[in-house]
Parts: sequence; C-alpha cells; structure tokens
Amino acid sequence: LAFFATIAMAVTLVYAQPYIADREMLKGEFFTLSLFVLLGISIMVSANNFLVVYLGLEVMSLSLYSLVALRRDSGMALLLISHNLDVMAARVERLAVMYGGQFVEVADADEIFTAPQHPYTIALLSAVPIPDPVLERERRRIRLGGELPDLTSPVTGCIFTSRCWKAEDRCSVERPALTERGGTANRTACHFPENVA
Repeated sequence: LAFFATIAMAVTLVYAQPYIADREMLKGEFFTLSLFVLLGISIMVSANNFLVVYLGLEVMSLSLYSLVALRRDSGMALLLISHNLDVMAARVERLAVMYGGQFVEVADADEIFTAPQHPYTIALLSAVPIPDPVLERERRRIRLGGELPDLTSPVTGCIFTSRCWKAEDRCSVERPALTERGGTANRTACHFPENVA
C-alpha cells in the first residue's frame, strides 16, 4: 500500500506542473518517474544519459524540468549523470567531473562554468555550443590528442596525462590529490590547474 501511495504522490507532483497537465505522460517521463519511485521518495538517482541520448530535445527538456521541479518541491536529493555539461548548466548546484573513472574536479556549478581548473573540464566546456554566433566563431575549441589510458590495469600518475597539454614529467609518476585551491570550494586533481588565484 505504501508503494502505491508513493507512486500516487510522485505522479501528483509531476502532473501538478502546468506545462504537462494537459498531455499524456511520455515513455521517458514514465521511465524516469518509475525509477525514482523504485529507488525511494527521499533520494532520487537518475541515469540521465537516457534522457540526453534516447529522448528527443522537447521530451528531454520537459523530463529534466520535471525532475528539477520535483526536487525543489519535495526537498529530495537529485543526482544527474550525463556526458553533456550543457544539460547540467542550469539544473545542478554542485558538479563533479570524472575522467577514466576518477574525479578530476568537484565544485559549485557556477564555478565550473566560469572558472574551471582541470584541463579536462576546460576541454569539455570548449565543446559546449555558445548561442551567440560571433562568440561561437571566435572561441577556441580544444581537441584532445594523445592516447586514452588503459583502464584494465592501474594507472600511474594522473589519469589524464596522456591527453593533457599541460602535462610534465611529474604528472606521469605522481597522482594528484583532489585538493581545494585558490580559496574556493573547487577541488581539483591536477598538479597544474588553471584559474587559481
């Protein structure tokens, strides 16, 4: 009985949003909502690559908007997982960037987007389209070269060394700790981070 009450509450919270009250629930929204209900109403975990890769832009936007509204209105925690930083921009408070299964940068989302410190984060952000055509033409995209690390065996040093334009000898032998730098809450695993005062 409690399970069905939880479903009813979740559906009510989603359908209370005015932008979807007049239409049928789409498969992606139902999948996402079902996932949350199964995981429990106090903490929601979403594999949002499903939303980004398999759903159309309109469905993805509505689903993400629903999730954020549900989190805001219910006080739930929400973990979004995506390869698309553009999707995360307005939807999260904190952001963790991973490379090769390791955290390379963790910070408030606005810090990541305005002053990224790790070279991989900077490269990811350089791939996010800018809606202003003049700025888009003028900016420099970072195309990563080098070899991907072999993740089947332990990596010595920094996980990003083989593709990093800032790498020095130290990077290939000493793994950098995820450390706060520059007096901000930004934690970066890099020996030579950028945007550090």
